[in-house]
Amino acid sequence: MLYFKSHIRRFVTSESGTFTVEALFWFALMILITGIIVDTSNTFYSYSYVNRSIHDGDRKMSIGIFKTAAETEAYIESQIQDVYPAADATVQIDGNMVVTTVDIPWTSLRMMGILANSQSAPVTFTASHRLEWMP
Repeated sequence: MLYFKSHIRRFVTSESGTFTVEALFWFALMILITGIIVDTSNTFYSYSYVNRSIHDGDRKMSIGIFKTAAETEAYIESQIQDVYPAADATVQIDGNMVVTTVDIPWTSLRMMGILANSQSAPVTFTASHRLEWMP
């Protein structure tokens, strides 16, 4: 019985193997942080990609390549449809300004899904550009 108690006492007081348990916690935390970084980076890339497409379409309307808002909407949606098929572009002519709004569902912007539950409303991109010609 004394032999059994000494083994139990040695097992309870032993600290060998504690690094493995701590490493598992750190590994899970690093995976979570990496996922957040990837999702955030993808969101910033998406902003740049959509913003570039909006400005390209607005500029083409501004210099007269596109004559109507419908042409500009179709162009912008065609630019981003490969990456964001659910995107919806709206182009309005307000005086001598072209105002473009693109709505993209938040779920389309995520890559790993870490930030999936943080937003449920669509992400809205808005840009305006001065017309150099009048329709």
